[in-house]
Amino acid sequence: MHARKQYLDDVRKEYRRADREQRGKLLDEAERRTRLHRKYLIRILSQEKEEKARKKKLRHRIRKYGVGVLSVLLKVWEIFDYACGQRLASALKQELQRLRRLREVRCSDEIAGQLEEISAKTIDSTIGT
Repeated sequence: MHARKQYLDDVRKEYRRADREQRGKLLDEAERRTRLHRKYLIRILSQEKEEKARKKKLRHRIRKYGVGVLSVLLKVWEIFDYACGQRLASALKQELQRLRRLREVRCSDEIAGQLEEISAKTIDSTIGT
């Protein structure tokens, strides 16, 4: 594999400078030596060396739910006997106001609104179930 990469690096330099006819000959030669498909060779030889080494940038999202939401969510999760995200999300939508009325859970209206909107997937990733 290392020898193939070295060979393709050398051919890439020639390939980028060559005209159409010379490129065809270089592709024929590289195809015969490496036993790679022609279209794959074209893609490899056409791209810049730096493009191969470039890593995908990770996007960091801004947290929508703060510590207050997380603490209340953990309390409700405990009340509902550590239910999965899907069950907890539907239970939050149906039972959160009743839990607040009975003073099982104490939170502001803003946090209650966020808890009623939170998705099952977000609950699972937040709680770690």
